[in-house]
Amino acid sequence: GHYELVFRNYPESDLVPESLWRAGSLLVRLSDWTGGATVFTRLANLEQDHVYPARARQELARCLAESGDARQALLLLDALDNLFPTTDSNELQARLFVRALALHGMGRHGDALRTLTRADEMGTAPEWEASAMELRATAFEHFDRPGDAARAWLRLTQLLDGAHRDEAFVNAARLAQA
Repeated sequence: GHYELVFRNYPESDLVPESLWRAGSLLVRLSDWTGGATVFTRLANLEQDHVYPARARQELARCLAESGDARQALLLLDALDNLFPTTDSNELQARLFVRALALHGMGRHGDALRTLTRADEMGTAPEWEASAMELRATAFEHFDRPGDAARAWLRLTQLLDGAHRDEAFVNAARLAQA
């Protein structure tokens, strides 16, 4: 809330982009996808120059995919790739993970797995590992591969804690019975 106050109370400040970035990042950490989408939309549409135009759109696409608007997320990712092409491997990998989330959300599970494989070929990305593993698990379930899905859910238990971890254990056990 304090970060968003900078945007509201001092809209001309040079600190606005940084405050919006931090506010959006915190909302994403809390899995508040709607709130994150709102903040990243503000950041992406700022008229002042800043260092976050591409990253804000990427995070906006992630929030859209996570909140169920996968089609809009894919459209945004396509626009992002056209407006802000990159050769940075970390940024490319992050975009691939977001694209995989959006493809999965559209029911294109095979395309999502192929996109994840492309991202994995670029190395490990700890910030995306849990989301990618959950996506793999549900995609494997869709393709009736319970063994692979169970292993993915078990791997996910190592990356999560609390209720999310318990849910991953339950899913792994359910699939192990299959």
